[in-house]
Amino acid sequence: ISVESADDSGEILEEDNEITVEPVDVMNDAYFVSIGFKISGLKINDQHQICGFKQFRKTLIENPSLKPGGSYGNFKLLEDGNIVFSVNLCINPVLNKTDVKFYDQTLHLGFSNLTGFNPNGGDVLASGNWEFDFSLAPPQEEMHLESEVQLEGMGYKVVSMDITPMSLYIRLERDGNPDWYPNVSVVNLSDGRETYITGGGFGADGIIGGNAYILGRFEYPIDVDQLEIINFSQEYKDDGAPHGYNRRYASLSLIDEKE
Repeated sequence: ISVESADDSGEILEEDNEITVEPVDVMNDAYFVSIGFKISGLKINDQHQICGFKQFRKTLIENPSLKPGGSYGNFKLLEDGNIVFSVNLCINPVLNKTDVKFYDQTLHLGFSNLTGFNPNGGDVLASGNWEFDFSLAPPQEEMHLESEVQLEGMGYKVVSMDITPMSLYIRLERDGNPDWYPNVSVVNLSDGRETYITGGGFGADGIIGGNAYILGRFEYPIDVDQLEIINFSQEYKDDGAPHGYNRRYASLSLIDEKE
């Protein structure tokens, strides 16, 4: 991934000093982009002074009508006085009704006027426009698995999985009369760790004729060869349970699927 161009000058209004906004950590695969940014030169004492940018722009140059989901957040003040935050975006092929993937695209990100609590008055901490173009490449590590594994009691079977260090994309086929769609919230790695799944989505997949899909991002990058167990859950109607619903669970071991 390369940053093609950047305009990263701005001012702290009360200090009239130049600040910079620069990307420090960039990662993408077909469906997710995660970019860490650093703000230098902004003199604040508490990260909670920051509210956000008045404007945030995200555009795929080659496909401007496609609007990736997600935004920026998690401002954190470091000991050296710099501030970091992250941008996390997603293309959901089902909800976006597209086969466009992030790689081989140019992603434009733009930020305008950092806002928050300004002791000198007003809500603008730093005025300026910061524009970045990122050339996104295919992931260096990717695994595709075909499967015919039944998810016991859930009314679905797994037919394929795409796994990268960032994310998991599972396609399912209906095999019964399910109450609802399965989902994945956590996976187990061979070194004993587990990672939660966030973002993406799950539900009916109109692209493959009314079956189902699960798309999610790992909470931290993984080695795809260490992904060992995928844990599924599914909500179902249960009149005897609180609120009338309960959950069933199933696990899929990838040890046999990888052979």
